[in-house]
Amino acid sequence: MAAHSGPGFTGDTQTLTTSAAEIVGADSHPRRVFIKNISAGDVFVGGNTGAALTTSNGYEIAAEGELILDLPPFAELFGIAGSSLEIRFMVQDGVQAF
Repeated sequence: MAAHSGPGFTGDTQTLTTSAAEIVGADSHPRRVFIKNISAGDVFVGGNTGAALTTSNGYEIAAEGELILDLPPFAELFGIAGSSLEIRFMVQDGVQAF
């Protein structure tokens, strides 16, 4: 599935694999991200792109766990997993500036 793009309150399902993938791209305003791990395994998120984000240095979202994260302007969010695992996410634009 595609990463978030566009204004408002949007969401999607995304499969994370052993290669880091963008979940939320950079934008000029702050955003609030809601992530739900709907898989039986752990997924990991972070701002490191490509090979820099790993299952060893990412922030863990345990199986069936959730995370709410405020992203500052121009920040990106990536995800990775030890196998093919699925997340659901929603992005809220227009949150209070940091």
